[in-house]
Amino acid sequence: MALGAAGLAGAVLLAASVPMPARSLMHDLTYGTGALASAPAVLAYPVWLIVLSYRLPGHLADHTGGRSQRGRTKGSGLNA
Repeated sequence: MALGAAGLAGAVLLAASVPMPARSLMHDLTYGTGALASAPAVLAYPVWLIVLSYRLPGHLADHTGGRSQRGRTKGSGLNA
């Protein structure tokens, strides 16, 4: 959750730096803070995405009863 919040805060700061004049002190501070805040979220993106996907309702494991889809016979799916 902390990585997601840091990524969102960094994206907001990066977006806020766009309309500012280039190479001004406020632009540099906003852009630098946004880049530093969002860097951990960007670098750890695959990790927290996988962790978050297992916590969301409707995950694939919920639909298969914890079993993998491999080895199932035709007609034994959810729609049959």
